[in-house]
Amino acid sequence: MKTRIPTRARWAVLLSASALVVTGCADTAAEDGADKDASGKVDYATRLMNVEEASGDPVRGGTLRVSEYSEARTLNPTQTFPTGTTGGNIMAAVYDTLVSYDPVTDEYEGQLAESLESDDFTTRTLKLRDGVTFHDGTPFSAKAVIASLEYYDSSYGMNATLLKQEIKSLTAVDDLTVEIKLANPRAKFPNMLASGAGMILAPAAYKDPAAFKPIGAGPFTFTSYAPAEKTVVTANPDYWNGRPALDSIEFVLLGTDSTAYESLQSGGVDVATLRGAAVIDEAIADGTAGMVNRASLANNFWINNREGFPGEDKRVRQAIALAIDPVVFCDRASGGHGDPTKLLISGDSRWAPGVEPMPTDVDAAKALLEEATADGYDGKISFTARTDRASQAGALAVKAMLEAAGFEVKLDLLPERGRPGPEGLHRPQLRHRRRGLEHPRG
Repeated sequence: MKTRIPTRARWAVLLSASALVVTGCADTAAEDGADKDASGKVDYATRLMNVEEASGDPVRGGTLRVSEYSEARTLNPTQTFPTGTTGGNIMAAVYDTLVSYDPVTDEYEGQLAESLESDDFTTRTLKLRDGVTFHDGTPFSAKAVIASLEYYDSSYGMNATLLKQEIKSLTAVDDLTVEIKLANPRAKFPNMLASGAGMILAPAAYKDPAAFKPIGAGPFTFTSYAPAEKTVVTANPDYWNGRPALDSIEFVLLGTDSTAYESLQSGGVDVATLRGAAVIDEAIADGTAGMVNRASLANNFWINNREGFPGEDKRVRQAIALAIDPVVFCDRASGGHGDPTKLLISGDSRWAPGVEPMPTDVDAAKALLEEATADGYDGKISFTARTDRASQAGALAVKAMLEAAGFEVKLDLLPERGRPGPEGLHRPQLRHRRRGLEHPRG
C-alpha cells in the first residue's frame, strides 16, 4: 500500500507566458519592488507563492505524484530538451546535476560537484565530491564526467553548439578534479552545468548506442515507464547526500491543464505544472501554494524574411507588427487571460532592454503597406497556425486585423502532428508557435 503526501504539501508550478516577436498573451506583472504595468490584472511575477516554511523532521516513506506538462519519451538528455516541461524533472531526479542554481541568492552552488571555481572566468576548476557512485556501482570520477560531457557534445544535446564553441579543453587533473579551459571569459558558464550538459551519465548508459540506459548518480533510480501514462523512479539508498525521504516519485500524464489542476485540488496529484493562462489565473486567485515562473517566448509569431518572401521587406514586417493588437489576440485566443504585450522580453524581467513596445497603429500599417505595394508587392500573405480551438480563434483574429490593414491573407490551419518544422517544404510568410524557456533548475 502506498503512502500519499498530505494535502498541505500539494503545490503547483505555474509557468506564466510572455509573448514576443509580434504579439501574444504575455505577463507584464512586476516583481517585488518594481512598477507594475497598468495592463496587468494578475501578478505573474516569478516567485514562491503561499509556500509555508518547512517545520519538523522529514518522515521516511511515501510516494510523490507529479503531473508532468508533457511526456518524456526518452531519458537521454541529448535527445530531448531537458527542461521542466519536457522531462527535465525526471532526468534531474535520475542524474542530478553538477551544480544547481539558487534563485534566492542568484548563485550557482555545488551539487554533484563540490565546487566550480575560477579566478578569471576563463579557466574553471571543477572539484567533484568524494565517494559518489553511479547507480550501477561505478565511480563518479573526473574521467566519467569528461566522457559524459563529450558524449553530450558529440550527440548535439541542447546548447551543445555553444559548449563546443566555448570549451577549449577538458582535463582530468586527478580522479576528482576537472580543469575546464574556455575560449572566452564567461561569468555565467556554471549555468551550462546546471541542466542538460551537467546531467552526468554513467559510462554504461551510452555504451551501446542502440540501447541507451538511464543510469546516473542522482537521488532516484529509474524504475519503469508506461507510455502516455507515467514514469516511476525509486529512492537511491547510496545517494551522496543521503537516501531521499520519499520512497518513490510517480510522474504522471493527465492531459490538459484543467484536468491537472482539478486533480491537484482533489488530491489526485501532489504537484502539477500548469501553463494555460486561464488555469494559472484560477490557481493564483485560489491562493494555491506553488512557484510562479515567468517563461518568455511562450506565444509568438515568426515572420519569414527570406529572399523572395514578403517578410524580406522591412516595411511589410513593420506593417504586420503595427496591425496586430495583442489585447484582441488575447481576448480571442485565451478569453482575455494573460497580459498582452509586444515586448520581446517582458518589461518586468531582469533581462528587459528598457525599450517601449511597438504600438498598434492600423493607419501606420496601411501607409507602410501602400509604400510596399507601390514598389511591386502584391499585398498577399499566408498565415499558418494549429488546429486546436485556441489557435484557430487567435488565427482568425490575426487574419481580421491584417485584412483591416489592407493585407490579403490566406489562412493555413495544420494539425500539430502534421505541422512541418522550420525546414519543412511548406514555408509560410507568417507562422504562429507556442514555446517556453526556463531558467535552470534550482
